[in-house]
Amino acid sequence: SANKLKQHDLVFIGSSTYGDGDLNPIAEMFLSAAHFENHTCDHTKFAILSLGDSSYLQFAAGGQILSDSLTKMGAKVILPILTIDGTPDETTFSKVRERADKIIDL
Repeated sequence: SANKLKQHDLVFIGSSTYGDGDLNPIAEMFLSAAHFENHTCDHTKFAILSLGDSSYLQFAAGGQILSDSLTKMGAKVILPILTIDGTPDETTFSKVRERADKIIDL
């Protein structure tokens, strides 16, 4: 829930992208609840993972929607959004592990 964000200084958050550039329904509900609660994240840093399919014009747009919404709530996104194309494989998991290690070192 959005209220649990207040308990953490650093949050890893991700979302798939539905259709051609829409946020998935679960992420939409999360952001709606946060907006309804007038939630602020001014003490929270975020790292964002966005899943998508590059055959769509709005590839992995869900991550940017998350970033924009969280930034409006005062959050600080600490690195560029990590995008994942298609079905994850071992190379993808390796990228995610590298990103996590980089974030932890910040």
